[in-house]
Amino acid sequence: PEKTTGTIKEQLAAIAPALEELWKQKQERIEEFADVQSQIQKICGEISGNLHISDQMETPKVDENDLSLKKLDEFHSQLQELQKEK
Repeated sequence: PEKTTGTIKEQLAAIAPALEELWKQKQERIEEFADVQSQIQKICGEISGNLHISDQMETPKVDENDLSLKKLDEFHSQLQELQKEK
């Protein structure tokens, strides 16, 4: 294991850019999840004949405990299936 050197402020300054980038990536992933889930809700509304309701739907609540690419791929697959049905 590497020994850390410098003050806590210096150590924090060293990792702050990486933390900022990770936070930005997380926010982008959350937006991508919300977008796909919104599209799924809209298509479900269209299929069920509740189009007027789907237009007024809130942004879906994204489960921030699972922002994995696997989960995102599952949502994309579900969206593609719904688009085929439509």
